[in-house]
Amino acid sequence: MLTQYKCDSLLTHLSKGWRLSAMLDHYVEPVPAQQRLGKRWFEGSADALYQSLNVVRDEDPDFVCVFGGDHVYKMDIQQMLAYHIDRQAELTVAAVPVPAAESREFGICEVDPSGRILGFQEKPEHPKEMPDRPGWVLASMGNYIFDPDVLKNALASDAQQESAHDFGRNILPMLYPRRESTPTTSTKTSCRG
Repeated sequence: MLTQYKCDSLLTHLSKGWRLSAMLDHYVEPVPAQQRLGKRWFEGSADALYQSLNVVRDEDPDFVCVFGGDHVYKMDIQQMLAYHIDRQAELTVAAVPVPAAESREFGICEVDPSGRILGFQEKPEHPKEMPDRPGWVLASMGNYIFDPDVLKNALASDAQQESAHDFGRNILPMLYPRRESTPTTSTKTSCRG
């Protein structure tokens, strides 16, 4: 859990809420901002993870799940992970259908009929609608599962650019134009576990 500022209530929640999980060989470890790349704090969600890639490298995970800490989730993450594994995806984005008129409030996934993401736009005025549902678009929930190498390469590339260093504004739009086949979207209606 990457933390930055005003995180005392979050740390208290983690301390109290995850005590039992340690018995099940699970843990959540808070990682404070460390200014690993000079005298600057995190400059966006992607920069926070980029500055903390040492933690990812140390753990050597098969997958990296990126979820915003400012949301309340009620979803089966195991179902999303099973979908990601089944599709052999490099990136899976959790998304929900919303009316196209609301697209300016969300990051929007352009998908083909099988659910494969073809493009990603942050808060577009004229979004690509769902192929099987005219008038509707798939809005990203800001929850992602990455292949670790894809994530590391994307973060490194983003760090070299002038950007907001944000997943929705920079990382996802960067990945889709150059990816040929593997990113997928997981939606409440099509995610299989």
